[in-house]
Amino acid sequence: MWVIKEHKTKAKKVIDKAPKQIQSKYTFWKQLIQNDGPKAVRAVPGFNDHGLKGEWKGYRSSSLNDLYRVIYSIERQEVTVYVEKIGPHNY
Repeated sequence: MWVIKEHKTKAKKVIDKAPKQIQSKYTFWKQLIQNDGPKAVRAVPGFNDHGLKGEWKGYRSSSLNDLYRVIYSIERQEVTVYVEKIGPHNY
């Protein structure tokens, strides 16, 4: 089982204020990762999960819709996913 840690100000506060549809999709995203790891998210075409470049190199991005993205990193390859940011696609 994977553990998800959310950045308190960059992720948690944004998702708490997001529309219900985004909150539901994020909950589904978290359940996929917790149960099967990041590879499960990559298998769902709607999330359009991909690695980032430039200043975000080493992070991954998953789409929750056209505006909202989850930016996260994977630590220790098996244990923890750190959700760094949830917000508009402006990186």
